[in-house]
Amino acid sequence: MKRFDHTTIAGTAIIAMCISIMPSAPLMAEGVDDSQLVVVTEDVAFGPDGCDAISIFDLRNPSPLFRGAPRISPGRLAATSDFETVLAVNSNIVGTDSFLYLLRRDDLDRTDWRSEAAILGANFHLNGGIAIGPDDDTLLVTTTPHFPNYIARPGPASVETYLLSEVSGNRIGPSHGVFVLDSPAAEILFDDTGSLAHILTVAGSVRTIDTSLMIDVAAPIEGPLPTVSGFPPGRAPAEYFHASLSPDGRTMIANRWHGRGVTAFNLKDRTATTIDLPAAMVGGVAFNHAESNHGLLAVHEDVQVVVYRFDPPGTLTELSQLRIARPVIPNRGAAEPFGPLASIAWSGDGTHLIAATDMGRAEFQVLSVTEEGGLLTAERFLTACPLSDGNRNLANDILTSNRLRPPTSTPSPTPSPTATSPATNTA
Repeated sequence: MKRFDHTTIAGTAIIAMCISIMPSAPLMAEGVDDSQLVVVTEDVAFGPDGCDAISIFDLRNPSPLFRGAPRISPGRLAATSDFETVLAVNSNIVGTDSFLYLLRRDDLDRTDWRSEAAILGANFHLNGGIAIGPDDDTLLVTTTPHFPNYIARPGPASVETYLLSEVSGNRIGPSHGVFVLDSPAAEILFDDTGSLAHILTVAGSVRTIDTSLMIDVAAPIEGPLPTVSGFPPGRAPAEYFHASLSPDGRTMIANRWHGRGVTAFNLKDRTATTIDLPAAMVGGVAFNHAESNHGLLAVHEDVQVVVYRFDPPGTLTELSQLRIARPVIPNRGAAEPFGPLASIAWSGDGTHLIAATDMGRAEFQVLSVTEEGGLLTAERFLTACPLSDGNRNLANDILTSNRLRPPTSTPSPTPSPTATSPATNTA
């Protein structure tokens, strides 16, 4: 087995963290097992349903359960734990209004959804971070004063709080809080209680905020500037970046794209550990929160999917890999907005991976993961849009129930943050 070790960058503070528990059993709707649902976005314009839309699959069937109506164009995804509401922030735009693409699950036929009018009312950052909290109501989303906002221009940018229960018609409702950033948020990840959110910026830094007060609760963690060919360091669009939380809630792993590796952010000690990998391009990253293959990390490395075991603070041990067809990347670095690019996700039950690809008419590929992560096997392709764009399939994001949890009536309390002396460089 291959091991990839690390260099650690020290931070300046510590925050007490709640430890995650194993996810609850997935919800079972009549006619469908929610742990098998795969939600995707796709970016081929001007086609039939499924093109430039959100589509939903049952992992076991290559035919979609639902293909959404086209709208240019849905990108990064978020959903409530029961998939009653599915959102995607726009990846690109026609006209003057940025938007959230909205699906609602059918009340009678639980295997069906409907495309609603796009949600307007804020300047949502293209492919910026978006997340729905464990209460299935709190929405955090990246906004920016720039328009058009394809490029990560110098700040400010913000993360704003809204409530899904206050969406009225096609309007987002009032903002309940704003957290200002120096650069746009590429990923927003709630902790299990919803009281904290960890934000990855396009400049490679992490902020941890109280989601009710929208203030910092710990020192920022400054990681290395991500590298994307064609853009100044730290200035590439959000579409290139991915992050995932470990099941214990202590580590965020983020990709570095052409930076040849990932960064492991220790959310307690507030340190950043760089882990170099041999791949020339590193895209999507995903920790597995399910019981099967629990805690394993999957990485989309352009022309292959790799499964690793992660040992803190920064060691990855390769368990298996499988070559796949390379997904479409816009001119390998030019500012053609779609994505998120080279996405990957674990199935809700942790037995499979779904990865962005480009094969025939298919944008996504399903891989089984067996032998405790030691064997990857190609199983089937998923086609959201039955057309292609000049022989290109434009895969965007992938979402499953792997980390979605139903709301709880008594969330665990979050300890107050505690100041401490600077962390020691352990490299």
